[in-house]
Amino acid sequence: MKAAQIPGRDLGSALLSQSGAHILKPRFGSNGFGVVRIVSRADGRLAAESDCPDTAQYLEDFPCDPAQCGRDLIAGVATQRTRFVDRAGPGVPEQLLDFSILEDEIRQDRTGGAIFEPRVVVQRTSDGPGAFAVLGAICKEIETAVGASVARDFREDHLEHSLGRFLRGRVPANDLTARVKQTCEEILATGDQIRAALVPLVEARGAHVHQFGIDSRLCWNDEKDRAECHFLEFQFGIGRIDPSVLKQGGLVGYRSPKELDAQFGADRG
Repeated sequence: MKAAQIPGRDLGSALLSQSGAHILKPRFGSNGFGVVRIVSRADGRLAAESDCPDTAQYLEDFPCDPAQCGRDLIAGVATQRTRFVDRAGPGVPEQLLDFSILEDEIRQDRTGGAIFEPRVVVQRTSDGPGAFAVLGAICKEIETAVGASVARDFREDHLEHSLGRFLRGRVPANDLTARVKQTCEEILATGDQIRAALVPLVEARGAHVHQFGIDSRLCWNDEKDRAECHFLEFQFGIGRIDPSVLKQGGLVGYRSPKELDAQFGADRG
């Protein structure tokens, strides 16, 4: 489904005719606020839920007409987030909050109750054009029930450690080490391909950023007997990485946002 082709006021009506679950979120990031999982139920109503406490209260307080079967709620989530912006720190300029994106939900292949979302970390290495490198990757392990709040209630770990947990029990024990290494190499190689394609596009639009993350989700393909990494989003200007993860290694040459700003100037664009 192409959210950009559906006006916010008509989104609920369009989703009533869709099967499966969708994720509706602010187009330009939100620190988890306004990220909602929408399901078209068998009783002909739309259900909306979120792990973010601020968003959950937003959903509970929004005035809804039962005859609308949830359509007015979904339209409100997409176009009226600023009504409740004082309840959260969305990290997005208020004038941009009501720009939305709708995605088909990526399957949640959980392990130990957690969803595994690798983030390939790309960072500026010099002030020349296209001077970026893939430093490595971390993995977010998200244990929330809904999986529709990406900025809270998760822990970070070294990618290989997380891959070991995700693949254990899915691959033969005697093959685990090799499969972890192979999957890690594939994720990093894909990240490098995306880096090569994305950086020129960003710079051609006049943006000056120092680091970004390529976020994805681990899923298991039974037919191919292998892990797959489904793209989620780009995260520009990574605010933080857990210091304990940095101590484990794997992000050689990583510098904090403050260090990057001192060397290359503030982000813009």
